[in-house]
Amino acid sequence: MCCARRGRPGALYAAICRDAKAGLSLRAVTQKYGVDYETVQRAPVSVLREPRKKMQPRDTRLDSYQPLIDAILEADLTAPRKQRHTAKRIYDRVLDEHNAVDIYHQVVRGYIADRRKEI
Repeated sequence: MCCARRGRPGALYAAICRDAKAGLSLRAVTQKYGVDYETVQRAPVSVLREPRKKMQPRDTRLDSYQPLIDAILEADLTAPRKQRHTAKRIYDRVLDEHNAVDIYHQVVRGYIADRRKEI
């Protein structure tokens, strides 16, 4: 890997642009910097690389049960410490009361960990 790839964000594009203007072939530039042909083509247009696109969040199986879990967590705020629900107990309640056989304990546990911080 060349030193330009490890440096500033625009250093790689600047180096590619400089070598392309100096007369190096596109294939030589791609091999020198370990980038693909499209990157070499885009480099002279912009010194900074394009930002990555944000992925749309996908729907999960847990989405339909999130309001139920949130209600349990909010009710736990007023309950005594020893009577609060654990992640396992919430998972069991969702399975028993709503026949949610299509969700997994790990997913519920991760959601509960995130929501407890927010609530």
